[in-house]
Amino acid sequence: MVTRRASDGLQLSPVSVIAGDEGEILTSSSRVTAKVRNLRRDPRVALCVVDDSFFGPWLAVEGQATVVELPEAWELLKQFHLRRDGGIPGYDGSPAAGQRLLATWEWEQKVLVRIKPERVTTAPSWEDMLAAVEAASDREADRP
Repeated sequence: MVTRRASDGLQLSPVSVIAGDEGEILTSSSRVTAKVRNLRRDPRVALCVVDDSFFGPWLAVEGQATVVELPEAWELLKQFHLRRDGGIPGYDGSPAAGQRLLATWEWEQKVLVRIKPERVTTAPSWEDMLAAVEAASDREADRP
């Protein structure tokens, strides 16, 4: 994730994201991080999203971010961790577990960052790149 520093320089942070239900991109962080401080001042953000294998398809995303604090972020943070991690350690859905988890997340100063994409570009597939290389090679072979 790329955000803008107060000096207008760029600040880069690795993040893990999921797609939200409304077309947004979601990630979690702590309100004390540089990226969150930067986003509160200037909501412009850019991401390079890769799949788990890293060498697969990727997206470049530019958009506007909104920082959502607890308790408003509670349901979205649970959704984020359940979808990204497949579960939340120690959380079984009971009210007592929910109170413990909320207290932990409040202590961590956890926030949810919701990114509304404004521009998305995709990488060509390996097949497309190979076809372009082969076409260029064929053109070279046809030259006198």
